[in-house]
Amino acid sequence: MKKNWICLALLLSAVTAGLPVPAADGAPSAAGEPTGIAAGEPAGEDRMLLDDAKVMIFDKKWGEALQKLDQFLAGKPSAALRDTANFYRARCLENLNRPSEALKTYEAFLTGGGNAALKEEAQVAVIDLAFKLYSSGAGAEYLRRLTAPMNSPVKSVQYYAAYKLSFVKDRKVAAEAVPVLKRMAQEQDSELRDRARIALLRVAPDSLQTVPVEKQAKVGSMLHILIREKGENAPVNISLPLAFADMALRSIGEDDLQDIKKQGFNMQDILNKISQGKVGVLFEISTADAHIKIWVD
Repeated sequence: MKKNWICLALLLSAVTAGLPVPAADGAPSAAGEPTGIAAGEPAGEDRMLLDDAKVMIFDKKWGEALQKLDQFLAGKPSAALRDTANFYRARCLENLNRPSEALKTYEAFLTGGGNAALKEEAQVAVIDLAFKLYSSGAGAEYLRRLTAPMNSPVKSVQYYAAYKLSFVKDRKVAAEAVPVLKRMAQEQDSELRDRARIALLRVAPDSLQTVPVEKQAKVGSMLHILIREKGENAPVNISLPLAFADMALRSIGEDDLQDIKKQGFNMQDILNKISQGKVGVLFEISTADAHIKIWVD
């Protein structure tokens, strides 16, 4: 299967990869983690605590799994197993709605030498939790945790952090994502490009002037949005597949939305026309401040 984090992380709002179910001793688990006992690892009942916790996590028994993991970690396991237990412990805390503890535990996992197969998932989880905590007013320290991954050597982590940052209500803060989003908009993967364009429309529509417009596919398959602000040399001109219509239209700036509402329209009116298969101009107005046109062809 093509490894594309964006399909999971952006469409489902978090990576939710399946958790490994314990296999017979010595056999590999789903995440590639050996379940047999190696030198220096806990044996017998201690090791069973970790395996039991994994089964409970698979069954979404987060509280019971957390207790098992705490018992396991109290036994001072090897570094590799400690890191793996920390990952699953963070997953439990996240699902028990204890975000600050979950974030710290994911970070503890990432600072260890842990299971490489779980690291990208942990990085995405840190981004999600940092966004949640910062958006709830928990403090600027969580904004740093949200923006830092944009400097990650892993491109997919950079892109996810930038995309998530674009949802921050403070436009000045969200604009820090623009350089990464513009790189993302140049990717060959069409879904990555479309997500980047929508994010740029939300936080810095002027930046779309330098992003190439998509070539049209079949008739009736593309949504176009043209916004020409008074005094601007170049308009905002974005073209996206109809599948992204809802996200794109709801990313239009508040001032432009107010202009649309003054004309007796709202986003739902336009979305209804799209769902009915209408082709051509769906909406067009000219005001003292802007010219807005939305059409399908």
